[in-house]
Amino acid sequence: MADRSLNPTELMSSVKDIPTGNFRYGGSTSWAPVRSEIDTVMRFGIPNFKLTYIHPDGGSSSEKGIEMLLAGQLDFAQSSKGIPAELQKLATKKRIKITEIPIAIDAMTVVVHPSLKLPGITLEQLHEIVSGNIKNWRVFGGDNQPIKIYSLNGEELNGAPFTPIKNSTDAFQRVAIDPSAIYLGASSSLAVPQCQIKTLPIGIGNGKFVAPYQLPAISPADCSSRNHNQVNPTVFQTADYPLLRKLSVIVVVDGNLKQRAGQAYARILKTVQGQMLIKKAGYLNLPQ
Repeated sequence: MADRSLNPTELMSSVKDIPTGNFRYGGSTSWAPVRSEIDTVMRFGIPNFKLTYIHPDGGSSSEKGIEMLLAGQLDFAQSSKGIPAELQKLATKKRIKITEIPIAIDAMTVVVHPSLKLPGITLEQLHEIVSGNIKNWRVFGGDNQPIKIYSLNGEELNGAPFTPIKNSTDAFQRVAIDPSAIYLGASSSLAVPQCQIKTLPIGIGNGKFVAPYQLPAISPADCSSRNHNQVNPTVFQTADYPLLRKLSVIVVVDGNLKQRAGQAYARILKTVQGQMLIKKAGYLNLPQ
């Protein structure tokens, strides 16, 4: 619904040149909180701009969304990884020009099983894990068990073996029952509220660890759907938390209706009202 405290020019419905029709979109699961906050408002405020979210077989992801965009199965895509190099190459091969429009800032997380007695992990330790140099949790004072890495496609890794997953939801379910697991790259807005997994603070030097959640942390035993950990936007805004990335809308640049739809969607999200809803969803607004 429209926020009555906003000037009419600040509302999402004030955006000009919004095409009429039903447009298909999809992609990153990190966008789910944004869709939850914004889609209903758009449905009432911009009724002629109809959006249909496409759930692909095998699960949603940034990569899958861009692949579907290039195949003509989506009109625009949502990504939390920009345009990965291999998909940019695929677009070039298909002679399709695509571009990204940044919308918000997200924080990536590192999640493990709640039983892992680890106060946090440093960026150097993460590098050693994804490089395959550290392979057992006992190096960190944990149990003598091999580290099992879950990854969407291994793009964050540099030599370490990994177990592929469909999306973050799939990863959370696996990590929740696997004491040896680690999953890198989940959005803080998705990972932090989860009760069945543990989100690790990140070490940034001088023995300092920065948590992506508000302190004091709620233990898994006390966690519930109504009482769970909350994202701490302050450490993202100050950049004290180091694992930051952008949420972007990906569009095909061809001058056609689908380009106009993707660009209009991006402009809608960049309005004052859109940015307020993005912040409510747990993400940071882009610097002005």
